[in-house]
Amino acid sequence: MTDLNEIYKNKKIIISGYTLKISDLNNIKTSELDSQIKIRLPKIFKKLIEIESQKNGRSKAAEILHRLRVSFIKNIDISETQNEKSKK
Repeated sequence: MTDLNEIYKNKKIIISGYTLKISDLNNIKTSELDSQIKIRLPKIFKKLIEIESQKNGRSKAAEILHRLRVSFIKNIDISETQNEKSKK
């Protein structure tokens, strides 16, 4: 599995072998997913979490979501991403 500490790299997000553009994350909004993790994820994230849950159990998937959210908050400058989108 990809180390989620490496989640922000070359303006792309790498999770379990999948690569997403940062713009895919602009629509994340908080909502209750389970009792500890509050985040609404794009479909591909939900699919990755499903796969991880089947392999390693729900608690492991919740841990990954938490680490993902922390990395998202710390590392992604959304205003920069939106400026890049407006140039295209």
